[in-house]
Formats: sequence, structure tokens, C-alpha cells
Amino acid sequence: DYVSNHLPVTPDTRGMLDKELLSNMKETAYFINSARTATTNEEDVLDLLREKKIAGAAFDVYGKEPLSSDSPYLELENTELLPHIGGSTYNAIAKHSKMCFEAVRAFTENTKIDNRVV
Repeated sequence: DYVSNHLPVTPDTRGMLDKELLSNMKETAYFINSARTATTNEEDVLDLLREKKIAGAAFDVYGKEPLSSDSPYLELENTELLPHIGGSTYNAIAKHSKMCFEAVRAFTENTKIDNRVV
């Protein structure tokens, strides 16, 4: 079994994934966090992993990035760690490239730029 976090950060979700909630997972289950760390109580998750209350976890996001050489994540054998590259798939890169091209084209043609951030 897997629990995969995809929560947005809102006042209601901040710290939602804590020891009390995640303790309901089976000891054979894995936790995956590729969303935002603010939704997860990191110390609680680390405690669950140290205590082997869950089988393991995979992380692509961390409260402090990049991970330091003394990060508690690095002490655990039941974790998989990614350097915040979960969104770097072939399809994502192709989509982002197309979006950039379309934005430049819209700018040069003086038309509406989709997803414009001011």
C-alpha cells in the first residue's frame, strides 16, 4: 500500500500529514511526498520511519533544500530521495518548452500571453 501526498498548501492542509494521521498506515505501507513539504510534519514522518511504523518513504521535496550532508533523511535506510526533479519527465519538459515558445510568440505578435505572471 502507498500513501502519496499531492495536497496544495492551504491554511487547512498546512501540517495535516502528521504522526497522528500517518500512524493509521499499515506497517508495510510506503509514504510518497512529491507535493509541498508544508503539508507534512517532517519530524513526525522521520520518527515513523526511524521507529519502522511504516515500511518506507520516497521524497522529492524537503523543508530545506538542498539537503545538507547532515540531514536526518540521509541516516535512514528505508527512504528513497530525489533532488526535487519529480516533474522533470520527458512529457513535462516538452510541455514547458511548448508553453515558453507560445509565450514568446504571443509577445512578439503583441497578443495575449497565456499563464502570464505579473
